[in-house]
Amino acid sequence: DWLDKDDEVTGMGAENSYYKNLAKPCSSKNGLMDCIDELLMIKGVTKELYYGTQETPALEKCLTIYGDGKININTSPKLVLRALSTDITADIAEKMDEYRKGEGNDLDDVNWYRKIPGLSAGNINSGLIAVKSEYFTITSTGILGNMKENVMGVVKREPEREAVRLLSWKIE
Repeated sequence: DWLDKDDEVTGMGAENSYYKNLAKPCSSKNGLMDCIDELLMIKGVTKELYYGTQETPALEKCLTIYGDGKININTSPKLVLRALSTDITADIAEKMDEYRKGEGNDLDDVNWYRKIPGLSAGNINSGLIAVKSEYFTITSTGILGNMKENVMGVVKREPEREAVRLLSWKIE
């Protein structure tokens, strides 16, 4: 409901009638997110869910607002690989990770995952996967004396210009 363009509540979602009555009122976005931090504004997304806990991984580390929605199986964390199919267990995700780290494996082939023993390739929507990325997160740490600061930026590769463009940055 946060993203859709209407004011109709669907499922467990929420629209303006909910958001306008919060301690800090706001309107539902009804459009694409400008930054992943907007997840914290959505009904049901808690700080524990967003930032993670010792037991659960952080959503902020697994999701992005950039790109076409496809998951690069060559670079995605194992947890994201597991989200592609219920067939991808922790063990299979580990095997996929080992395969992509292996010498001489053709990672340009979008179907390389079919070579993983125990993985039923038919249960992965091939329209959800890719083997190349245009968007990257760069984290930099600066230290001066006792001061330390982490900066995270998102860049987009622009091959036609042989350049990258900074899309966003924040101090963590």
